[in-house]
Amino acid sequence: MRMRETCSRSPLAKRVIVTGASSGIGRATALELAKNGCEVVLAARRLPLLVELTHEIEAAGGVAHPVPCDITSAKACQDLIDAARRLGEGYPVLINAAGVAEFGPFDEVEAAALTAQIEVNLLGALYCCHAAIPWMLEEGGQIINVLSIAATHVFPGAAGYAVGKAGLHMLGKVLQAEYRSRGLRITNLIPGSVDTPLWEGQSFAPPKEDMMPPEAVAQAIRDLVNLPTDRNVDELVLMPPKGIL
Repeated sequence: MRMRETCSRSPLAKRVIVTGASSGIGRATALELAKNGCEVVLAARRLPLLVELTHEIEAAGGVAHPVPCDITSAKACQDLIDAARRLGEGYPVLINAAGVAEFGPFDEVEAAALTAQIEVNLLGALYCCHAAIPWMLEEGGQIINVLSIAATHVFPGAAGYAVGKAGLHMLGKVLQAEYRSRGLRITNLIPGSVDTPLWEGQSFAPPKEDMMPPEAVAQAIRDLVNLPTDRNVDELVLMPPKGIL
């Protein structure tokens, strides 16, 4: 049975690049968008998981392309965007969903771990945006940055994570101001606690039953991708019913 063809179309069919597609919000987003008729380019470091997800999408009638990518490398991000573009004509959409976290007292978290969080959560998205925007200026395009409530709310023990997400929050705002008049649509999506593998091995995690499932964020992203082209959502805060946990 073919997946439903409901992903709203621009003059060119949408080609959606999803970083962090091997797990969590990224994986759920890729599945949701493929189910709704979008062609998805799956990016993450773990190729076997991308291949597994590709098979799952294709078995349900969707179209997916696995592209292994370490987004902490500017060259790898450029290669990812180039690979997506070589697939043929398509309206580019970039979902910056990759993220890592290591929570703990600032003085006890290794400096390398702090750096790694900023590299993935901020610089990876920055590199992807930098590579994708020239393509988008030719075809039009859309960027959705998946942030965290930690980008705007203070959480002790989350310095590296919060700094990276807060930096991405500001990057999204700057890109909105710079490229809105040139036809690009950019959204900062700010979810509260989501039940993803990010919490595994942490010293603290909210109760699973109180967190949102990753599918909830994926559905919000689907709706943003499906927005008519005469409007944009600059920022969307999506919270579990109990709020900040």
